[in-house]
Amino acid sequence: SDTYGDNSSQEVAYLRGRGVFTDLDLLRLWRESTPRAIFPNRRIGCLQEGCEASFQVFAADPSVDLQNVQAVRLRMKDGHRDQQSAIGPISPRTEAATN
Repeated sequence: SDTYGDNSSQEVAYLRGRGVFTDLDLLRLWRESTPRAIFPNRRIGCLQEGCEASFQVFAADPSVDLQNVQAVRLRMKDGHRDQQSAIGPISPRTEAATN
């Protein structure tokens, strides 16, 4: 998000409501492509040897239901447990976007 102190969940909800991307596409853009674009010289947005140890663990698979990004069970930042607040809600798709 370009709003200081906000997170990108409202923007993801907006794009989801427009029906332009699938939920899996949104998840990839949000969690893989964006971090790599912002920090091109860092090994982030991946779970491979040599990548930074920053990741989230969810209660359920967000690739099955994007709403699952709200159920964060663990956050790791640079290899340390992070106590950051939860991600905001993701609005369900509108009727127009699903047709």
